[in-house]
Amino acid sequence: MRRIILFAAAALLFATAIIHATGLPMASARGEGLGRFQQLAIALFWTHASVSWGAVALIWAVAAWRPGPRWPAALAALIPAHAAAGVLAIDPTFFGGQMLAGSVALALAGLILLGRAPPNRSGTP
Repeated sequence: MRRIILFAAAALLFATAIIHATGLPMASARGEGLGRFQQLAIALFWTHASVSWGAVALIWAVAAWRPGPRWPAALAALIPAHAAAGVLAIDPTFFGGQMLAGSVALALAGLILLGRAPPNRSGTP
């Protein structure tokens, strides 16, 4: 069950990344009056968020199913936590920010529960 919580956090964050990535055309359309470099900057930052959340989701999924240190997964939680704090400070009702915050809460709960788990007979967590 503990591993499933962390894997659910990874799945939620990955879904958030995909939903965010599908909004790139909308974000690009809002920058139509800008210069080419400004349009590219919007696309870069929009894509960067989606890719970084996908990478964190992968780190969480690996941490859920493989034995070993879990501090990299905890440290990686800072990326979506930072984004969630910024989005929710602007609009607490926005579902994207709530998805980010929910994935971080699930991940931290899963990591804490995995850290408290007694070792199994094979010696792996």
